[in-house]
Amino acid sequence: MIQRFASLALVLCVLALTATVSVHAQSQDATESPVTAQGSIGFALGVPTGAFNQNVENLGYGINAYIGAEFAGTPFGIGLDFSFFTFGRSTRNVPFSETVGGAVRVDVVTTSSIVQPHLVFRMQPDEGVVRPYLEGLFGFKYLFTDTRVQDERREREEIASSRNFDDFTLSGGAGAGADIRLLHAPPNAETPFRGIYLNIGFQYVLGREAEYLYVSEGYDPDNPDIRRSTTNMIVPSIGISMQF
Repeated sequence: MIQRFASLALVLCVLALTATVSVHAQSQDATESPVTAQGSIGFALGVPTGAFNQNVENLGYGINAYIGAEFAGTPFGIGLDFSFFTFGRSTRNVPFSETVGGAVRVDVVTTSSIVQPHLVFRMQPDEGVVRPYLEGLFGFKYLFTDTRVQDERREREEIASSRNFDDFTLSGGAGAGADIRLLHAPPNAETPFRGIYLNIGFQYVLGREAEYLYVSEGYDPDNPDIRRSTTNMIVPSIGISMQF
Protein backbone atom coordinates (compact mmCIF):
# COMPACT_ATOMS: atom_id res chain seq x y z
CA MET A 1 0.00 0.00 0.00
CA ILE A 2 2.75 2.49 0.92
CA GLN A 3 4.48 1.79 -2.39
CA ARG A 4 1.31 2.93 -4.19
CA PHE A 5 1.11 6.12 -2.13
CA ALA A 6 4.80 6.91 -2.66
CA SER A 7 4.54 6.20 -6.38
CA LEU A 8 1.48 8.42 -6.69
CA ALA A 9 3.17 11.27 -4.85
CA LEU A 10 6.27 10.92 -7.04
CA VAL A 11 4.20 10.93 -10.24
CA LEU A 12 2.27 14.01 -9.14
CA CYS A 13 5.50 15.80 -8.24
CA VAL A 14 7.06 14.98 -11.63
CA LEU A 15 3.92 16.12 -13.47
CA ALA A 16 3.78 19.36 -11.51
CA LEU A 17 7.45 20.11 -12.13
CA THR A 18 7.19 19.22 -15.84
CA ALA A 19 4.14 21.42 -16.30
CA THR A 20 5.63 24.44 -14.56
CA VAL A 21 8.99 24.17 -16.29
CA SER A 22 7.20 23.82 -19.65
CA VAL A 23 5.14 26.95 -19.03
CA HIS A 24 8.27 28.84 -17.99
CA ALA A 25 10.09 27.77 -21.16
CA GLN A 26 7.16 28.78 -23.38
CA SER A 27 6.99 32.20 -21.72
CA GLN A 28 10.74 32.97 -21.54
CA ASP A 29 10.36 35.87 -24.02
CA ALA A 30 7.68 37.50 -21.91
CA THR A 31 8.52 39.91 -19.11
CA GLU A 32 7.20 37.45 -16.54
CA SER A 33 6.15 33.81 -16.60
CA PRO A 34 2.54 33.26 -15.49
CA VAL A 35 3.52 30.19 -13.46
CA THR A 36 6.89 29.22 -11.97
CA ALA A 37 7.99 26.28 -9.86
CA GLN A 38 9.77 25.85 -6.58
CA GLY A 39 10.81 22.90 -4.48
CA SER A 40 12.60 22.06 -1.26
CA ILE A 41 14.02 19.08 0.59
CA GLY A 42 15.48 18.83 4.05
CA PHE A 43 15.88 17.08 7.37
CA ALA A 44 12.80 17.07 9.60
CA LEU A 45 11.73 15.99 13.07
CA GLY A 46 8.34 14.55 13.93
CA VAL A 47 7.48 15.67 17.46
CA PRO A 48 4.40 13.84 18.78
CA THR A 49 1.98 15.89 20.90
CA GLY A 50 -0.87 15.04 23.24
CA ALA A 51 -1.95 11.40 23.44
CA PHE A 52 0.36 10.48 20.58
CA ASN A 53 3.35 11.70 22.60
CA GLN A 54 2.25 9.67 25.62
CA ASN A 55 2.01 6.51 23.51
CA VAL A 56 5.06 6.84 21.27
CA GLU A 57 7.57 8.48 23.67
CA ASN A 58 10.08 9.04 20.84
CA LEU A 59 10.95 11.74 18.35
CA GLY A 60 10.55 10.86 14.71
CA TYR A 61 13.51 11.42 12.38
CA GLY A 62 13.17 11.77 8.64
CA ILE A 63 12.78 14.02 5.64
CA ASN A 64 10.40 16.66 4.33
CA ALA A 65 10.04 17.55 0.66
CA TYR A 66 7.89 20.10 -1.17
CA ILE A 67 7.22 20.91 -4.81
CA GLY A 68 4.77 23.52 -6.00
CA ALA A 69 3.70 26.18 -8.45
CA GLU A 70 3.77 29.95 -7.86
CA PHE A 71 1.42 32.30 -9.72
CA ALA A 72 3.13 35.46 -10.97
CA GLY A 73 1.76 38.74 -9.71
CA THR A 74 0.22 37.12 -6.63
CA PRO A 75 1.59 35.70 -3.36
CA PHE A 76 -0.34 32.46 -3.87
CA GLY A 77 0.96 29.00 -4.64
CA ILE A 78 -0.15 25.38 -4.54
CA GLY A 79 1.89 22.23 -4.17
CA LEU A 80 2.54 18.84 -2.59
CA ASP A 81 4.29 18.26 0.72
CA PHE A 82 5.70 14.84 1.60
CA SER A 83 7.16 13.75 4.97
CA PHE A 84 8.58 10.46 6.17
CA PHE A 85 9.51 9.66 9.79
CA THR A 86 10.76 6.62 11.71
CA PHE A 87 9.50 6.64 15.30
CA GLY A 88 10.66 3.35 16.73
CA ARG A 89 13.30 0.72 16.02
CA SER A 90 14.20 -2.65 17.50
CA THR A 91 17.12 -4.92 16.49
CA ARG A 92 17.42 -8.53 17.59
CA ASN A 93 20.26 -10.90 16.74
CA VAL A 94 18.89 -14.45 16.38
CA PRO A 95 19.89 -17.83 14.86
CA PHE A 96 19.17 -18.06 11.14
CA SER A 97 17.27 -21.33 11.61
CA GLU A 98 16.79 -24.17 14.06
CA THR A 99 18.73 -26.44 11.69
CA VAL A 100 22.02 -24.54 11.94
CA GLY A 101 21.43 -23.35 15.50
CA GLY A 102 23.66 -20.47 16.59
CA ALA A 103 26.31 -21.12 13.95
CA VAL A 104 24.71 -18.62 11.57
CA ARG A 105 22.99 -15.55 12.97
CA VAL A 106 21.01 -12.71 11.41
CA ASP A 107 19.66 -9.35 12.53
CA VAL A 108 15.89 -8.94 12.77
CA VAL A 109 15.11 -5.22 12.50
CA THR A 110 11.63 -3.84 13.24
CA THR A 111 10.82 -0.19 12.48
CA SER A 112 7.69 1.87 13.06
CA SER A 113 7.20 4.70 10.56
CA ILE A 114 4.80 7.35 9.24
CA VAL A 115 4.36 8.72 5.72
CA GLN A 116 2.23 11.86 5.35
CA PRO A 117 1.55 13.45 1.94
CA HIS A 118 -0.39 16.74 1.96
CA LEU A 119 -1.85 19.13 -0.56
CA VAL A 120 -0.51 22.60 0.30
CA PHE A 121 -1.93 26.09 -0.24
CA ARG A 122 0.85 28.64 0.33
CA MET A 123 1.16 32.42 0.61
CA GLN A 124 4.70 33.71 -0.08
CA PRO A 125 6.26 36.70 -1.85
CA ASP A 126 7.86 35.80 -5.17
CA GLU A 127 10.98 37.93 -4.64
CA GLY A 128 13.21 39.00 -1.78
CA VAL A 129 16.33 38.04 0.15
CA VAL A 130 14.04 36.63 2.84
CA ARG A 131 10.75 35.13 1.63
CA PRO A 132 8.47 34.25 4.60
CA TYR A 133 5.47 32.03 4.00
CA LEU A 134 2.26 30.71 5.54
CA GLU A 135 0.62 27.49 4.40
CA GLY A 136 -2.39 25.26 4.95
CA LEU A 137 -2.18 21.48 4.55
CA PHE A 138 -4.69 18.71 3.92
CA GLY A 139 -3.93 15.03 3.32
CA PHE A 140 -3.44 11.79 5.19
CA LYS A 141 -1.07 9.77 7.35
CA TYR A 142 -0.08 6.19 6.70
CA LEU A 143 1.36 4.47 9.81
CA PHE A 144 3.11 1.14 9.37
CA THR A 145 5.49 -1.30 11.05
CA ASP A 146 7.93 -3.42 9.03
CA THR A 147 10.26 -6.23 10.03
CA ARG A 148 13.20 -7.28 7.88
CA VAL A 149 15.81 -10.01 8.23
CA GLN A 150 19.29 -8.93 7.16
CA ASP A 151 22.81 -10.30 7.11
CA GLU A 152 24.53 -9.26 10.37
CA ARG A 153 27.79 -8.57 8.49
CA ARG A 154 26.17 -6.70 5.59
CA GLU A 155 23.47 -4.47 7.05
CA ARG A 156 22.03 -3.51 3.66
CA GLU A 157 21.65 -7.09 2.45
CA GLU A 158 18.02 -7.93 3.10
CA ILE A 159 17.05 -11.59 3.22
CA ALA A 160 13.31 -11.26 3.85
CA SER A 161 10.78 -8.70 5.06
CA SER A 162 7.17 -8.40 6.15
CA ARG A 163 4.66 -5.67 7.00
CA ASN A 164 3.42 -6.39 10.51
CA PHE A 165 0.79 -3.69 10.95
CA ASP A 166 -0.57 -0.58 9.25
CA ASP A 167 -3.33 2.00 9.45
CA PHE A 168 -4.50 5.09 7.60
CA THR A 169 -6.03 8.36 8.80
CA LEU A 170 -6.82 11.84 7.51
CA SER A 171 -4.74 14.81 8.60
CA GLY A 172 -4.36 18.53 8.08
CA GLY A 173 -2.80 21.57 9.62
CA ALA A 174 -0.85 24.76 9.08
CA GLY A 175 2.74 25.80 8.69
CA ALA A 176 5.06 28.78 8.51
CA GLY A 177 8.65 29.37 7.54
CA ALA A 178 11.08 31.37 5.48
CA ASP A 179 13.39 30.98 2.50
CA ILE A 180 16.67 32.86 2.99
CA ARG A 181 18.53 33.56 -0.25
CA LEU A 182 21.91 31.90 -0.73
CA LEU A 183 22.32 32.37 -4.49
CA HIS A 184 20.44 34.51 -7.01
CA ALA A 185 20.63 33.93 -10.77
CA PRO A 186 21.01 37.18 -12.80
CA PRO A 187 18.36 38.01 -15.43
CA ASN A 188 18.63 35.97 -18.66
CA ALA A 189 21.15 33.60 -17.08
CA GLU A 190 21.32 30.19 -18.77
CA THR A 191 20.36 28.22 -15.68
CA PRO A 192 17.13 26.45 -14.69
CA PHE A 193 17.32 28.03 -11.21
CA ARG A 194 16.17 31.55 -10.37
CA GLY A 195 17.43 31.24 -6.81
CA ILE A 196 18.69 28.86 -4.14
CA TYR A 197 17.63 29.39 -0.53
CA LEU A 198 18.09 28.07 2.97
CA ASN A 199 14.65 26.82 4.01
CA ILE A 200 13.52 26.84 7.64
CA GLY A 201 10.00 25.58 8.27
CA PHE A 202 7.57 24.64 11.00
CA GLN A 203 4.30 22.71 10.68
CA TYR A 204 1.60 21.71 13.12
CA VAL A 205 -0.18 18.68 11.67
CA LEU A 206 -3.37 17.34 13.25
CA GLY A 207 -4.14 13.67 12.67
CA ARG A 208 -7.31 11.75 13.43
CA GLU A 209 -7.22 8.57 15.52
CA ALA A 210 -5.24 5.61 14.22
CA GLU A 211 -3.82 2.33 15.50
CA TYR A 212 -0.10 1.59 15.47
CA LEU A 213 2.47 -0.71 17.05
CA TYR A 214 4.68 0.60 19.82
CA VAL A 215 8.23 -0.41 18.89
CA SER A 216 11.34 0.00 21.04
CA GLU A 217 14.34 -2.08 22.06
CA GLY A 218 12.96 -5.23 23.63
CA TYR A 219 10.04 -5.40 21.19
CA ASP A 220 8.39 -8.82 21.31
CA PRO A 221 6.76 -9.80 17.98
CA ASP A 222 4.77 -12.54 19.74
CA ASN A 223 3.13 -9.97 22.03
CA PRO A 224 2.72 -6.81 19.94
CA ASP A 225 1.74 -3.65 21.78
CA ILE A 226 -1.05 -2.08 19.67
CA ARG A 227 -1.97 1.45 20.69
CA ARG A 228 -4.58 3.93 19.49
CA SER A 229 -4.74 7.72 19.67
CA THR A 230 -4.92 10.90 17.68
CA THR A 231 -1.71 11.44 15.69
CA ASN A 232 -0.91 15.13 16.15
CA MET A 233 2.65 16.26 15.43
CA ILE A 234 4.87 19.31 15.30
CA VAL A 235 7.25 19.16 12.32
CA PRO A 236 10.30 21.48 12.33
CA SER A 237 12.57 21.21 9.29
CA ILE A 238 15.67 22.72 7.71
CA GLY A 239 16.91 22.22 4.18
CA ILE A 240 17.46 23.72 0.74
CA SER A 241 14.80 25.44 -1.38
CA MET A 242 15.02 26.29 -5.10
CA GLN A 243 13.04 28.56 -7.43
CA PHE A 244 12.88 27.50 -11.08
